[in-house]
Amino acid sequence: MLNRVRGLRQRHYVFVDTLQGHYSGFAEDMYVPYQEWREASYEETVAMRELQADARRDMIAGGAAIIAGVLVQNSGSRATRTAGTIAGIGGGGVLLKKGLQKRAEAGIHSLALEELGRSLEADVTPRVIELEDRTVRLTGNVEDQYDQWRELLADIYAAELAALEPPTTEASAANPPATTDTQDS
Repeated sequence: MLNRVRGLRQRHYVFVDTLQGHYSGFAEDMYVPYQEWREASYEETVAMRELQADARRDMIAGGAAIIAGVLVQNSGSRATRTAGTIAGIGGGGVLLKKGLQKRAEAGIHSLALEELGRSLEADVTPRVIELEDRTVRLTGNVEDQYDQWRELLADIYAAELAALEPPTTEASAANPPATTDTQDS
């Protein structure tokens, strides 16, 4: 029994070492693409947020200028009304248009972020893992591969547990232990 337990322990160590090797290889393979993705996505996120803030400011300023231009229409002199119309409404319209353009540019950065995410997923597909008794191919995006990997580990774990189970009762019923009869004299 002790030899059997030692053998199982050794198989466990080999299994853990194999899994650690696969994890280390995966981490090494993913380091460069992941760092590139982090850098690019950070730059895109910063640019997108700046454009969104600029767009919001321009649209608020444009709206305020248009309102001011309309309110100037009720003022006294004709020159003031003309200047208010040109500066307020015209300038406000330009600012509003500029804000809408910046909002569209921010949308382009949002699409670039989505594309970066898809390119990272493409860098991690597919993976071939060679275990002691089989070769497994993980496909799909990162989440799919992780789910497949967990299923594989669950299968291996179940197989290891099955190897640890004691012999069935049918085998012990076929070979009952020897008994000795003692009679009282």
